[in-house]
Amino acid sequence: MIRLISITFLSVLFSQFDSDPRMIGLSGAYTSVAKGYQSIGINPANLASNNALSMNLFSANIFLFNDFMSFELYNDINGANLEDPSSASYYPKEDILDQVNENQIIIEGGFVAPIPALNFAYKRFGISMVNRSYAKFDIPKDVLTMMFYGNTNDRLTFEFGGEGVSVNELGLTYAHKFIIDNQPIQLGATFKYLQGLLYLKAEDVKDEGSYFQTDDDSFSGSGRYLVRQAFGGGGSAIDLGVLLPSFIEGWNVGISLVNLGGSISWGADNLTKTFLSSYEDMLPLRQNEYYYFNYEIEPINAMDMIDLDGGDIPFSSDSYTVGILTDTPTCDEANDDNLICLDDEEIVSNSSLFSTEEIIDIGDDSYIVPSESLQRADLQSQSSEDINLDYPSSLRIGISKNIKNYGLLSIDTITGFDESFGNSNKFRLSIGTEIIAISNNFPIRFGLSVGGGQLSSYSLGFGFKTGPLALDFGRKYYAGIIMNKAKGVEYALNISLDFNEFSFKDIFKLNLPEIKLPKMPKLPD
Repeated sequence: MIRLISITFLSVLFSQFDSDPRMIGLSGAYTSVAKGYQSIGINPANLASNNALSMNLFSANIFLFNDFMSFELYNDINGANLEDPSSASYYPKEDILDQVNENQIIIEGGFVAPIPALNFAYKRFGISMVNRSYAKFDIPKDVLTMMFYGNTNDRLTFEFGGEGVSVNELGLTYAHKFIIDNQPIQLGATFKYLQGLLYLKAEDVKDEGSYFQTDDDSFSGSGRYLVRQAFGGGGSAIDLGVLLPSFIEGWNVGISLVNLGGSISWGADNLTKTFLSSYEDMLPLRQNEYYYFNYEIEPINAMDMIDLDGGDIPFSSDSYTVGILTDTPTCDEANDDNLICLDDEEIVSNSSLFSTEEIIDIGDDSYIVPSESLQRADLQSQSSEDINLDYPSSLRIGISKNIKNYGLLSIDTITGFDESFGNSNKFRLSIGTEIIAISNNFPIRFGLSVGGGQLSSYSLGFGFKTGPLALDFGRKYYAGIIMNKAKGVEYALNISLDFNEFSFKDIFKLNLPEIKLPKMPKLPD
């Protein structure tokens, strides 16, 4: 059983949105440090100091993250005796349950994948194309309670949930530098088209939550779940940034607003939907179509099970595709596009495709109806609900200073304007350092982050530069400095070109040895 629990919580994780290995090595303290094309998506103002071409050749960032299971806990309970306190290998079940924060085990993750050669900057202009994918799973604590204790005489909440999204960000960046009273000021902006590829969300839609309940005599349960899917969305966002180089005693100060006003509409009319329409038939659901599942367990005890003798089992479940309908008019005002309507404040069917009894209220003036008989036009009618998502936006404030014969020190704080897709509206502090004392061509990085409603993280990384070619690697542990203590891990690798400190003339420069000719005697006048 312990092995099953560990696999469940450690095999379905992803990560948060650090952009590249250098950012990971500095634990996110990157607002005033990012340079070249890597400043796109962090602080576009940094691009104003870019004097040549910088380009991504390859980059990958993936991480595994949860707030419950660490390798240390897994090792402690693997093979442990959970029942006999006198056993040498005894491990209390209560200690395992105490590792769960509140009532949910949260698993979050994602990956960042810049498209090779399509992320580059030349002087003050930059172009980027990055895929960002995110997933989150909510597993109720009562699942473990039932596995450990069985019949508890309590109502066990089974509010499973989760969501996932995959989006391409296509950005165009411009930055400019001003000088006011001998103080350089850099400003920049990135205009983004958000290409929504896929969105999934699973949620509990039962009033007071789905549950399973046992007592001394019987058990019962009830649950309703809805899986939402959207394919092909479109939207936009903007990044704004400012950088003050050497503002106070050599400290650089950077401020940026990321994904300001960002949103994605998953309706039928957008550029992405049109471009990807040929792939929609490969998916199990249509636009604005969802999957509904429910179960009902009437109170039953052991004697009832014995007395069934081939009779009806007091358990039922059903699953089918549905549409979600909103903006319900009165039946007097309804037209053919309105599939449901209000008749004396009661929801009734305004269509022959389903009956009134099949309409289910899921709250917020939204209703689900069977979609098997609905045409594509019915699912996209004025009553049907489109999915519109706010894209995670944030404020970044950072300072950094280059220290002679050492490297740099960088400090950032970041907060989100919402809590969508791993974002947090609490402030998170990041501190990072990059050491070049050993060699300018072999920087070593360390960093840590705390706060923000997320697990603390500890990171390290290194880079290697030869000519314009740079190789960078970053690693981050969540909730632990060492692997054994960690509850998540993130890795990133990047290969790039940067000609800011390199000249093409160096390629053709021939370092020929100096030839000294013998000194000839001076001839007489």
